[in-house]
Amino acid sequence: MIEIINSKLPHGWNLERLNNTLQRFESGKRPKGGVQHITSGIPSIGAEHLTWDGGLDFSSIKYVPTDFYEDMVKGIIQKGDVLIVKDGATIGKVSMVRKNFPYENACINEHVFLLRVNEKLNNYFLFYYLFSHLGQNFIKTNIKGTTHGGINLSFFENVFIPFPSLEIQNQIVEKIEELFTKLDYGVNLFKTIRTQLNQYKQSVLKSAFEGSLTKKWREFNKYKLEHASILLEKLSNEKIENSLSKSEKDYLSKLPDEWIWIKLNKISEINPTLHISDLDDNCEFTYIPMRCVEEETGKIDLSVIEKLSKLKKGYKRFINGDIIFARITPCMENGKVAIAYNLKDGIGFGSTEFHVIRLNDDLPRKYYFYYLIQKNIRKDAQRNMTGTVGHLRVPSKFMKDIFVPFAPLIEQKKVIEKIDQHFIFINKVKEIVNQNIIKSNKLRQSILKFAFEGKFISQFHQDDIIPNLKNELDKEMTKEKKFKKELKQKNLSEYVK
Repeated sequence: MIEIINSKLPHGWNLERLNNTLQRFESGKRPKGGVQHITSGIPSIGAEHLTWDGGLDFSSIKYVPTDFYEDMVKGIIQKGDVLIVKDGATIGKVSMVRKNFPYENACINEHVFLLRVNEKLNNYFLFYYLFSHLGQNFIKTNIKGTTHGGINLSFFENVFIPFPSLEIQNQIVEKIEELFTKLDYGVNLFKTIRTQLNQYKQSVLKSAFEGSLTKKWREFNKYKLEHASILLEKLSNEKIENSLSKSEKDYLSKLPDEWIWIKLNKISEINPTLHISDLDDNCEFTYIPMRCVEEETGKIDLSVIEKLSKLKKGYKRFINGDIIFARITPCMENGKVAIAYNLKDGIGFGSTEFHVIRLNDDLPRKYYFYYLIQKNIRKDAQRNMTGTVGHLRVPSKFMKDIFVPFAPLIEQKKVIEKIDQHFIFINKVKEIVNQNIIKSNKLRQSILKFAFEGKFISQFHQDDIIPNLKNELDKEMTKEKKFKKELKQKNLSEYVK
C-alpha cells in the first residue's frame, strides 16, 4: 500500500511516519466507576461525541470532576487538536476541535486518541487525510485484536502520511475548505428540504385526522355517509354509549359531524393472547427484533426466521394485520410502528418491547397506523411513560385509552387514499434528496483523493456543484405543482418551498 501511494506522489513530496509529525498523541481516562452519575464538572469527550462527518455532538455531554481533571497529565483538549476513536464499534471516526469548540477546558476519555501536530504539519491537512478513504484504510489495516479490536500507540508509527512542504499543505487545505464550503451549502439545502418534508408529512396527517383532507369529498358524498356511531354499533353488535366527559371534550378537537372520538380499546385488543401450544417446536416463523422495524416508514425486515423452540418463550406474538408499536424509549419516540404483514404462516414473534394492537377485522389497518405515527401521539405517549431513566416504557393503559377519530368506514378508506397520494410525493422527493446527499459525500471523498495524490487542485473546478445537485430535484418539484396547489388550499404550503 505504501509503495502504491509513494509512486503516485508528485516531485518534492514524500511519505512521513505519522509520529514524526506530532508533538502529542495520547488517550485520556475517566474516574473508576464511570461518569454516568456526574452531572457537572469538566466535559469528557468520548467516541459517542465524534460524528461521522468530522464534527462533534454535544447533545449528551459527560463530565469528570474538576479535581480529577486537574490531576490529568494526558488527554487535555486544545483547539486545533485532531481526535480519533481508538476502539469499539466506531473505530476510525475522526473529528477536528475547531475554533468554535464551546468549552474552555475539556478532556478525552480512554476510547479516544488526541493528535497534536508539530510545526511541520498543518493540523487541518492531517484531519482531512485521516478523514479521507486513504487515511481510513490505513486505520483499518492497523486494527489489533478481533473480539475487542482497536488501534494502539503503534498506529502512529505504522501510518504514513503524504508530506509536501508546509506552504503546499496550507494551499491544499485552503482549496479543500473552499470546495467543501460549496458542498456544505448544497448538503444543508437538502437537509433543510428533508426537514420541511417531515413537517409536511406530519401536517398532512394532522389535516387528515381533523377531517380537512377529505372535506370536499365528504361534502360531495354526504348522502352516502353513515354516521360513525352506527359503524361502531355494528362492529360491537350492541348499542354503545360513547359520551365524552367535559374535560375530554375540552381536550379533544372538534371533528366533522359524521365522525366521533372513541378509545382505541373500543375497536381493538391491546396485547392479545395468541395460543401456540398445538404448534410443533420445529415450525419456523418470522422473528422481528426492534432493529428490523424502520422509523416512521412502517417498513419491516422480514428476513429473520427462527424455529418455534427458540421463540415460544420471552417474545411478543402477533398475526398478519396486527399493528406493532414500540413501547420503550427511544424507539417509541423515533416512530417504530408498523403493520405486520407477510408473516411466515401468518404468525410472527418479536421483541417484548412492542405493544400489539389487534383491530376489528372490518377496519382498514392503514388508517390506524397513520394515526399512530403522528408526532403528537408519540409526545403524548412520552409524557405517560413509566419506569426508570433509560428504561421508560409506554404502559398498556395508555394504549387502551388513546382517543381515535372514528370516521365512517368509506371515509376511513378515502383518508388512506388521500394520505397515500401525498406520501408518494414526499417519499419520491426524499429519495432524490437522499441520493444527492450521498452524491455530495462521494464528491467530498473525490476531492480528498485528488488532494492527497498531489494533483493540481486549482484545476479541479467545482463551480457547478450546487446547480448540478439541485437539477434533478428541481425537475421533480416542477412535476408536483398540483400537490403544491392542494397544499395551499389546506394551509400546508409553508412546508414545501
